[in-house]
Amino acid sequence: MHNPPLLLLVDDVAENLVLLEAIFAPEGYATRSAENGADALRIARAEAPDLVLLDVLMPGQDGFAVCRSLRADAATRFIPVIMVTALNELEDRIQGLEAGADDFISKPFSDDLLLAKVRSLLRLKQSRDELEALKTDFANMIVHDLRTPTHAILGLAELLSEDSAGGIDARRMLDLIATSARKIDQQITDFSRPAVWKRAASNCRSAPTTSSPWPAASWTRPGPAGGPGRSGWSWKPRPSSSPGWTATGWATCS
Repeated sequence: MHNPPLLLLVDDVAENLVLLEAIFAPEGYATRSAENGADALRIARAEAPDLVLLDVLMPGQDGFAVCRSLRADAATRFIPVIMVTALNELEDRIQGLEAGADDFISKPFSDDLLLAKVRSLLRLKQSRDELEALKTDFANMIVHDLRTPTHAILGLAELLSEDSAGGIDARRMLDLIATSARKIDQQITDFSRPAVWKRAASNCRSAPTTSSPWPAASWTRPGPAGGPGRSGWSWKPRPSSSPGWTATGWATCS
């Protein structure tokens, strides 16, 4: 949502646009105007308005065609559309709904009714925008939390493959790989539970999780082998403040 909300007004009659701007300006809305369908589509794609108030009867590309074009474009598909029409026939309203209109208002209309319809659709759009942001943030958290044990598995497996001298404690390494794999499996199970999504919706900040062996520590090779039968690999704690790592759980989703 823009702040203030941005309304795109589309009407081929300039006087009607002036009237609409006079209705919305005192209510704190920002407006953009277009006198034909082509300009309306261009502005909608460039500025992503929060709502389109669309006159039906226009020369060339009428309101139905403009609405269909808005719905066909991924960038404008979910912008609410109110059709302004002098048509009262049921068939015309059905055509508008099939084109993707969210609501109608007939000329002449009450200013209060128009404002109420606009406020209602803007509330719905804000809720949808928040849901989309939540889905994106939660997906990012899932990726982050699954990547950590995955890196552990890859890193430990690489160490095992490079240990030609056999100095690494293979049993310990395999145990750590198995621990990381179990953590991935548990996280997938947790993410599939509705309670996880409900918790994320109420507060988009995760609770701390149990530290995994990989982000809290790392395998390092400080120099020459430490002696006969050793490859020089050692287990060394990694500070939790290291870039890209966290030993306590997810960061905030914002």
